[in-house]
Amino acid sequence: MKKIALLVIAFALIIGMTQCKKKAATPVSDNSIQITLSANNGGDEKTSFDGEGFIWSGADEYIYVGGNNASGCIGTLQINVESITDDGKKADFTGSIDNSANNSTLYFFYLGKSRGGSAVTTLDFSKQDGTLKNVTDYHIAIGSASYDGGSTILNVRFDMKMAIARFNTSGFDGSVYIHGDGIYSAATVDYNAGTITGKTKGFNLIGAAGENCYVAMIPQASPKETVVKFESGGHTGEMTFVRGIKENMYYCDNGGSLAVSASAITGVVKGLFSVEGTNGIPTKMVRFAPGNLQWSATGGGTTPTEHNVAGGGTAAGTWRFAKHQYDFVGNATIGSVYGVNGNDETKCNNLLVAEDYKGWIDMLCWAASGWNSQVEGVKVYQPYQISNNNADYLHQGFTGSYAYADWGVYNEIYNPINDVTYAPETWRTPTKDEWIYIIGHITGSTPSHRLDETAPLYAKAKVGSAYGLILFPDSWNNSTLDLMNINDPEVNYPNVLTIDLWNEILEPSGCVFLPAAGYLQINDAGSISFNWLSSTDGSKANGYYWSSQASSVGSPYRINMYHNKLCDDISGGINRGRLVRLIRTVD
Repeated sequence: MKKIALLVIAFALIIGMTQCKKKAATPVSDNSIQITLSANNGGDEKTSFDGEGFIWSGADEYIYVGGNNASGCIGTLQINVESITDDGKKADFTGSIDNSANNSTLYFFYLGKSRGGSAVTTLDFSKQDGTLKNVTDYHIAIGSASYDGGSTILNVRFDMKMAIARFNTSGFDGSVYIHGDGIYSAATVDYNAGTITGKTKGFNLIGAAGENCYVAMIPQASPKETVVKFESGGHTGEMTFVRGIKENMYYCDNGGSLAVSASAITGVVKGLFSVEGTNGIPTKMVRFAPGNLQWSATGGGTTPTEHNVAGGGTAAGTWRFAKHQYDFVGNATIGSVYGVNGNDETKCNNLLVAEDYKGWIDMLCWAASGWNSQVEGVKVYQPYQISNNNADYLHQGFTGSYAYADWGVYNEIYNPINDVTYAPETWRTPTKDEWIYIIGHITGSTPSHRLDETAPLYAKAKVGSAYGLILFPDSWNNSTLDLMNINDPEVNYPNVLTIDLWNEILEPSGCVFLPAAGYLQINDAGSISFNWLSSTDGSKANGYYWSSQASSVGSPYRINMYHNKLCDDISGGINRGRLVRLIRTVD
């Protein structure tokens, strides 16, 4: 194996400043500052990027080397700290390469704070913080040089391979994400070809809302008009790049920030939750409904109602979301104070479910959305119908997802939070895999961390008088509130929180609360009983939430929240009334 010492000298990050021309409000054009990395023997040009240059700063700076005949990284050059000059714009790098493949061309990669060294390196851009310093950490540049096999000193010109944008996201709230077709969250370094290529499309955290949000963006291989979408817990917006996202570009507004118009989103929990991902990079996100799903034959009025729904059918009664996340109906003695039976001030009661019942229920049997699958033998599909026979619930295509039998897909749903009635297909029930991805540590399933192994996913708690599970959004920071036993399924509701604390801190931070409210047992004689499986004071309460999938006729998936564990389960129970919390996908 032939080892050749290589000294790459005087890397200077030189940023040629050109006036950033005024852009139209939208779309964005190619107004830019060209950014290049050049190797020289001490140029005098001294410029900066918004007052802070991309500078060499210490012993953790590296250059990775590839070649046109190599199968991966063939060497690493490390900065000589004592050589840093010109306010950090110049430095020497030394190291060795393995040229056993006789490369006639060498490629040099500066990967910011990322680490290379393998055959193919994947760079993760999904967790930025919006600061200028953070952008420098994502600075990617590539240079190349012909190689005679024996040189020990090379001068190489580097070209910036990233695009940089400066956005004004002050109209958003909390953490802001970008996504869209052509927006990449990860890139692949090819040491053999000397390229960096967008790999994974997903959701990129770009920091907290603010006037100057700096973002490193992976360029497109074939730039074309691209709509960049912006999301925060309570807002959404977009901006069009008419010529796509190109390398070596700085997108701004006459030296200032590109203003992103924010539209408020109402009637949802103000938190973004990833439900799919690749290597920790979120590729699908959802928002949760503001409370559990409820049904009444009369909608609080005096007579039963019918309304048209998706699929061309009709459904009985009225669907709504609970007014608070901690609301649940329970039975006559256990449950929420919200939701009375019509005008008689009687507390709602799941045990009173009937075709003409004026109150509200929230424990629903499998697929009891009102949708008739037209399969012969189906007897139970309305929310007020019950049976202890699993076959009575059989719906067309019962294996997998159950289409229109999903309560959210099929029905109009009223939201008392914003006084809006949503059309069918606005909401849907989470799949089993989505529940597992959100919660992560579930007995019987492979842990699926949304961010990393230490990401806060959930905590058991008592909110007011309701026991249940707090789910943390992707952007949750433990410093927001010091909670006990985070990600611990084997505890019995250790966090005791007041309603005021929930309303003032946790819910505005995007947290979801799932009450542990038991289930309805359908007995052999056709009667029903309420089963909370709890201690007298409720401190050992259990809760059960449907998913939208089933593996067979008698095995719908659900998430079981016991007071001392969490698990997913498919062991029957299709004929039991359980809770439903809907979501909607961030498009």
